[in-house]
Amino acid sequence: MNKRRILKMIFILSLALNIAAIAFVTTQWVRHSHVRENSGMLFNRHAALSALENDRRSEVAGIWRSKRDEIREELKSYRKNNRKLARLLFRGELDDSEIRIAHTQMTTHRANAEKLLFELVLQSAQIMTEEERQKFFKRGFQNWRHNRPHRKQEGGAGINE
Repeated sequence: MNKRRILKMIFILSLALNIAAIAFVTTQWVRHSHVRENSGMLFNRHAALSALENDRRSEVAGIWRSKRDEIREELKSYRKNNRKLARLLFRGELDDSEIRIAHTQMTTHRANAEKLLFELVLQSAQIMTEEERQKFFKRGFQNWRHNRPHRKQEGGAGINE
């Protein structure tokens, strides 16, 4: 392959990664901001918390607060490595090993942030009764359910089933 074609492929990969990064960061921003209930986000943690009694709400909010700094650090590292990757790709001389290292670090930090978020959801679910879980996740996924049809013929069960 010639150098021009390699640069073009790297540019396309970089563009795709940047779009994914923007989508991920935007999702996190929307998830953690105070937005209207019909905003269309996938999971509205604030709306979900409102479905719980005060004691349980405080307990679940405490779980989320316990990992807040860790998640922020992972996202900060992710953005830092994303910018580093972009700088490396725009440089005159391409250093393949540096580019690969930056990409690996970037994707590792993103995966770590997603794992932490999943753990928070799981820990929250584990301390709730079945009734609380149903209310919590129904309220949290309420907008998602309205924007995405659940079809039994595709093998997926709806939230209320």
